[in-house]
Amino acid sequence: MTETDPYYDLDMLSTSRLGVVKCLRDGLDLPKISQDALDFGKQFHQAALEPDKFKENLLTNPEYKKNAHKIIEMVKALNKNDLFIHLMKGSGQIEHNHFFQEERYGLDCKIKMDKF
Repeated sequence: MTETDPYYDLDMLSTSRLGVVKCLRDGLDLPKISQDALDFGKQFHQAALEPDKFKENLLTNPEYKKNAHKIIEMVKALNKNDLFIHLMKGSGQIEHNHFFQEERYGLDCKIKMDKF
């Protein structure tokens, strides 16, 4: 699935990329990231915070069908959580992009935060 959000096209360091830079700096092995795990997390995130978008993707993107039952059950459980219910009732955007320059090295950075 291709992202259409221009945030992903910006030539700036994201928090996940900063983690990679830290591993390289410290001589650590890079974490092994499963694409299946990333897809599952993205789909769960979307189902929990942007249910209409998740439903649309479930109808149009065959990759969403693979874990749909598990994700839907997880969201049902999440929606019974008092803290989650309280947070979602508050006003504000579901996602917010924040851009900043890291002070020490002057690196242009970006972060996508939930429920701003």
